[in-house]
Amino acid sequence: MPSVNLAPGTQYAIAARHRRQRLFWLALVIFVILALIWVGMLLYRKQVEGELSDTRDQLSTVQSELARLNDEAQRVEAFEKQLSSLSQLMQEHVVWEPLFQGIERLLPAPVRLTNLEAKGETGELFLTGRTPDVDQLSQALASLETESSPFDVGQLTQVTRVETPAGEGEPALVDYVFEAELTFDRNLITP
Repeated sequence: MPSVNLAPGTQYAIAARHRRQRLFWLALVIFVILALIWVGMLLYRKQVEGELSDTRDQLSTVQSELARLNDEAQRVEAFEKQLSSLSQLMQEHVVWEPLFQGIERLLPAPVRLTNLEAKGETGELFLTGRTPDVDQLSQALASLETESSPFDVGQLTQVTRVETPAGEGEPALVDYVFEAELTFDRNLITP
């Protein structure tokens, strides 16, 4: 049997109650969703803070490692500079031994050198010294054109006679102060 509602206002009251119930459930659902979002955000924040802390620890570890490696890198860099300097020195190394041996063979025994200046770039050698017998020195310089001599050309540029007074009744000692200029092949002194 069909039911008939004789109170016309009850329908509105029932509909209003249903709307209130729907609004309550909707508000409850929205509140639960917001609460879940809030809890999720809290958990996400804790996770991000933990990752941030781990990242900061890793960063400080990397920075300390960089500082340690920087010292080693500076040592390696200094060592590489020393190696390059040594390499450059070895490339520019001049071997003077052939010239000194040539001078020793060339000059007579009584000659005493007082100054020796060599210019490796131009192949020039300047000698200053003293000798009691300038004739032997002249003959030695004239003999430069032998094949065993490392020098190409040589000449006396200045000769000065120096007398040193001796005791009474003895003859004065005579020495000759000389300057000589020699030329040599530049390839002789480069390895």
